[in-house]
Amino acid sequence: MRSTSGPPGQPATSPSVASAPIVVDDNVWLAGQTVVLKGVRIGRNSVIGFRAVVTRDVPPDVIVAGNPAKVIRQLDQEPPAPAASAQP
Repeated sequence: MRSTSGPPGQPATSPSVASAPIVVDDNVWLAGQTVVLKGVRIGRNSVIGFRAVVTRDVPPDVIVAGNPAKVIRQLDQEPPAPAASAQP
């Protein structure tokens, strides 16, 4: 395959691409086929839904889904109450 972006006989140069780190905090779950764009931070204890496209920062303790991803539910921050034991 021949590139037409450079002079004949010289390798083609690609344009510079800006990049930024993606930060994924602790206890985050990314479902399958998720896309996270450059420069995004995903807050701790968050869940990213299947095929979500994350274009902005995600706050902690939320579920996001969609294209573009949006917050669909706030997760409880309290630990679950212990189950009642069965007394005979």
